[in-house]
Amino acid sequence: MARVRVDEDIRPLSELRADVASFVKQIHEPRHPMVLTQRGTWRWQKMISNYLLTPCPSTSHATLGIKAALRYAARRETQGCSRGGSITTHCKFRRELSMKKLLTITLLGSALLAGSAFAQDTLRIGVDVPYEPMEYRTSDGELTGFDIELGNAICEEIDRKCEWVVQAWDGIIPGLMARKYDAIMSSMTINDSRKKTVLFSDAYFQPPSAWFAPQDSGIDFPAKKTLEGKTIGVQRGTLQDNYATDMFGDAAEISRYSTADDLVLDMDAGRVDIAFLDFPVGKSTLLDSDEGNYKVVGDMITEPKKYFGEGFGVAFRKRDQELADQFNEALATLKDNGTYQEIYNKYFAKGSK
Repeated sequence: MARVRVDEDIRPLSELRADVASFVKQIHEPRHPMVLTQRGTWRWQKMISNYLLTPCPSTSHATLGIKAALRYAARRETQGCSRGGSITTHCKFRRELSMKKLLTITLLGSALLAGSAFAQDTLRIGVDVPYEPMEYRTSDGELTGFDIELGNAICEEIDRKCEWVVQAWDGIIPGLMARKYDAIMSSMTINDSRKKTVLFSDAYFQPPSAWFAPQDSGIDFPAKKTLEGKTIGVQRGTLQDNYATDMFGDAAEISRYSTADDLVLDMDAGRVDIAFLDFPVGKSTLLDSDEGNYKVVGDMITEPKKYFGEGFGVAFRKRDQELADQFNEALATLKDNGTYQEIYNKYFAKGSK
């Protein structure tokens, strides 16, 4: 059976045929009932399936597909008609017939677009877990954290349901491009490099980065001289990875990890001398850890913007400007009504964990 594909949600074409059948009948029956044969109707529905619906990745793509189908149908139905001079009765009939079939396609297209609205009720958001306190699982396996709670609040504000899709960090942007999810909300820093690939929302959080070392470490200040021959732990593919590699890669060994938890395990085992992380993540996984005894080394770091960007933003495919605008409006509303501050205080206020 031919099927309609809209943002990975699939609806049988037979449902759409039923929705527009009465309209098609009204269009064709008055003067040319012969047009509404089962074979003829199926041929045009099959053409729509072939030229419009496979695949139909978004509402905007569906609109473009409808226009393409109309142009295609016009060419098919008026082949052989004269562009000037007299027009035969047969040709007039074909043109009239063409207009009726084009209207049929338009109705079918409208039904498709209406169906796509239902398919988009669920919004899939990519997230890298764990990355406390931004995103992690509770003891019973439930996803939580600042990003998760804020994301759910934004989805509620725009009347959508969040579906969180867990994805390792080093594949999170490729996953967005491959349509595994509709957005990324996973402590992703807005920077020029990423802007070449994705569209960002307004910044929703500006975290500092910090150096973390054991309490008994002899490292008092991070510099090439003090870090020479040391092992620096970072999460692979992060801005901290880029900064540490560029600034200290020629003096120290950079040890990269898929998750912050993996890095902490090696810190606890003494295989990493110092870690460079987002401060909220380092606070949650190292400073507040029961297993380790760690300290912050040096000052908090937010510059240069080349590395540390403009804060955390939600990433979208570049064509999804409308969705990004909805997120920005919802975020502004949550800041105005106090919901954002309430979620922020839960994770970052003094004494919170």
